[in-house]
Amino acid sequence: MALKIQKFDKGGPSMIVLAERHWLTRDGRLVEDGHPEAARLYCAPGHSVQRAEYEALVKASKPAAKKEPEPKSKPAPKNKGA
Repeated sequence: MALKIQKFDKGGPSMIVLAERHWLTRDGRLVEDGHPEAARLYCAPGHSVQRAEYEALVKASKPAAKKEPEPKSKPAPKNKGA
């Protein structure tokens, strides 16, 4: 997701200006323009949003890391000639 970060000098919250359209899915995940699950426009190019809000949406939108199953211990191979 492309973005341009801007910080206000007056002690206000950090804001970011997004360079692309970003959408929300029906379940509230943030997706890029063109995603098949996009349901509602979150922001248009040039729109300013609070950095913390955007980062929270991005974090919540990442798929949970799948835990890889532990490798099964293989039985010792039988000796062919014995």
